[in-house]
Amino acid sequence: MVTSVAMSMGPLPGRSAFTGPVHDLGPAPETAFAGQAHFSGCLVATAWPRADAERLLPPELELAPSASAAAIHPVLFSFGDQRTGSFLLGGVPIEAGPTYREFCVVVPFVRRRGGQNLHLYCPRICSTSYPAYWHGNASYGLRKAMTRMGWERESSFVVTSPAGDQLAHADVERITGWQRPTDQDPPGLAALRTAFALPIAGRRDDGTLVSSYFRWELGDALVRPVRAAVSIVGPLAEGNGRGSWQSAPSQAFEVQGMLWRITWPMAPRF
Repeated sequence: MVTSVAMSMGPLPGRSAFTGPVHDLGPAPETAFAGQAHFSGCLVATAWPRADAERLLPPELELAPSASAAAIHPVLFSFGDQRTGSFLLGGVPIEAGPTYREFCVVVPFVRRRGGQNLHLYCPRICSTSYPAYWHGNASYGLRKAMTRMGWERESSFVVTSPAGDQLAHADVERITGWQRPTDQDPPGLAALRTAFALPIAGRRDDGTLVSSYFRWELGDALVRPVRAAVSIVGPLAEGNGRGSWQSAPSQAFEVQGMLWRITWPMAPRF
């Protein structure tokens, strides 16, 4: 089991801490996006020993070198409710079903072996929605799995297998009230947004690699900093990764009603 404490990493390193360029999405027309939802839940950055983070990656990918924190690597978590999930056809949302929940494990700042361009990789996204599970795997290679999950006592988010075996849990301490986003994100939230804006490296079951992009829109959302402790206690992700982690300083936030979008899958940008 791996245990990491918050002070081991300090603030989440930005792109400049890792070796490699990035193909940014840049300005994109509405027709570039294939789906969207409004997310209410938590975004958490943690620090892992570099070797443990590397084990979460498929053989084709590797962690990008870091000059500032050579022994550790960030691993991100997001968990909560996805509301008004919609397909986008020509930029027009077509609502696809009821609210569902997801728990995501995300490794940012990775690259293809022998490549240069920085990406993020999702070794596991747990979902309660079969359409999101099927489409996420078949189209995007997001390594989704069907599970159960939800909030207990309003401060603990618990993920279980379909049979009821616990896989992960996160304990959240709210420390301030809700705030409206300003023109400039708080430093920690800005770093999280930058990490999630990296191109997503997806790996379908047949081994095909694809790329896509997330885009966050915080304009109508509410945000507040939190403290979070995340534990993986069962066989959640490939590469195992069991352990307990505290959020890095100023690197855990709860959002309410954040609109996120994802582009259509495209050829890899390695």
